[in-house]
Amino acid sequence: MRKFTAIVLMGYPGSGKTRASSNECLEFGDALYLSSDELRVEMFGFRDQEHNKELFEELYKRAIDYSNKGNVLIDSTALTRKDRLRVIAKLGKYFNMRLVVIIRPIWEIVEENQIRKVSKPEEYIPEPIFKQILGRFQLPTYDEGWDNIVFYFNSSHVGDNDSKSLIKCFYDLDKVEDIPHDNPHHQESIKEHVYYVLDKVKEESSSFVLESIAYYHDLGKFYVIQYNEEKGYSQCIGHAAVSAYIYLTDFLVKAALDYVEKNDFNGSFNDLEFLLIYYGVYYHDYPYSFVNFEDMVHSLSKPSKPLVHLFGAVDNSLVGISMREFTRMLIDFNCYDRMREGDSDDE
Repeated sequence: MRKFTAIVLMGYPGSGKTRASSNECLEFGDALYLSSDELRVEMFGFRDQEHNKELFEELYKRAIDYSNKGNVLIDSTALTRKDRLRVIAKLGKYFNMRLVVIIRPIWEIVEENQIRKVSKPEEYIPEPIFKQILGRFQLPTYDEGWDNIVFYFNSSHVGDNDSKSLIKCFYDLDKVEDIPHDNPHHQESIKEHVYYVLDKVKEESSSFVLESIAYYHDLGKFYVIQYNEEKGYSQCIGHAAVSAYIYLTDFLVKAALDYVEKNDFNGSFNDLEFLLIYYGVYYHDYPYSFVNFEDMVHSLSKPSKPLVHLFGAVDNSLVGISMREFTRMLIDFNCYDRMREGDSDDE
């Protein structure tokens, strides 16, 4: 029988995981604190990134050795489904498994890394590596094996029950400095493309889901764009994951505002609309990789992806959606995403 709980902190570097570990409202109590960063220094003398296997084997060993004594609190990024499944496989038979997801506005996370360059150079992550990390975020789901998943919103601009500060945490594209794609596939700037696609969706569709996907789908490009010297142009690898993260952040901010202003928390992660928008943004580029519709449906239905588990969990009393319908939605949006300024209606 599993007597104690392993609490895993998930979040980007700079999201505030270490700060959250001492937050009383999260009820961590006197759990044994195990930090992957601190363990790196202990084992290798510096924040070594080359020996992750040895590092986590030691971290899991210490957790298991403590499994009959009390709760453990594990501070690591755990950004991907694969990362989290590994934790469950190692610790799930010894502990009840709780995941605490720390969400912080993306621009604060980027700023935090830049601040560390001066204030804590040992914690600073070089920009190329940092951008790769940003593109790794995957929304956790219960089918991974968690007993409990909690989302914790963190922002340096928000006080307790402060709706005015919360509103400032919404993503505002108008305030973001525009940048060129610097890519042969996009002659427009990032903002120009987003607004063009959004306007087209509004003109031709009455779907709030497609409209939301249009707004969020490429916002992650501002944070992951890198010049590829070999190719001679810039790429935005991982941008869809960051774009979906920005939507997730806005979703949590809205839920927090509802709670502050109406004492009504309305933020279900099993809500069909949320799932369609989040995964519509996350997989919006998928149609570019497939010619055959059935191949795309098959790929999205693989057990390594959460979609089949999530859509199966949606209450049948709601509208419901099949994997084929979700795939069709991605293709419908892709038709708008392929549009470019200057295209004529009769082309």
